[in-house]
Amino acid sequence: MREKLSRVHARARGRIDVASATLVASAGRELEALNPASLGNPGELAMRCWLVCACAFLCAIASPVAAQTSFEGCQDVLGVPVVSVVNPALRDVALSTVATLSPAQGPQPVIYFQSASSQLPAPLRRVIYFHECAHHALGHVAAAVLGTPITMAQEQVADCWAIVHLIQSGEFHLPQVQVAQAVFGDAANGLHLPGAARSTNFAACLAVAGVQPLP
Repeated sequence: MREKLSRVHARARGRIDVASATLVASAGRELEALNPASLGNPGELAMRCWLVCACAFLCAIASPVAAQTSFEGCQDVLGVPVVSVVNPALRDVALSTVATLSPAQGPQPVIYFQSASSQLPAPLRRVIYFHECAHHALGHVAAAVLGTPITMAQEQVADCWAIVHLIQSGEFHLPQVQVAQAVFGDAANGLHLPGAARSTNFAACLAVAGVQPLP
């Protein structure tokens, strides 16, 4: 896992120059904080996360939530399956967190999706899914539960992790990458880069990773 974080860290640093000068300075500082040595053991971090969540679960009565759930292959830093849940009340397109969906299940890693996300172009929906998966797989969510918010640099790392995974797995070829790049949009969204810069980062990330999509 440390080797994986080191590779992602290196790839992310190579993509920072596509942003504005202000963003470069800010993201550069964030990336230094993302050094794997400063994160400690990701497994220990996630275990502390689960202990905090379990304590909260035992100290409160959770109400069952009727939700449309599915499993799309994502696992968190401890190898726990991440559940996808449709949440009509969600304001963003997707959100990674730890939640108690029912008392029987207890706290578990979750990716929430807006109902409207099913209407997105399939390649974009998959990039968003694996972007959120990256937050779980790299320990970002575990750290956030323990009080360390997800940063802009980690958002960029999650983008990189997602597109590299989709290409290396063979799910994405060049047409899917182009569709995802074309529909990101031009407006900044929270900690994410504006769409144009975010799309450009795909190419820079793949170049640093030494990965190119097949035609």
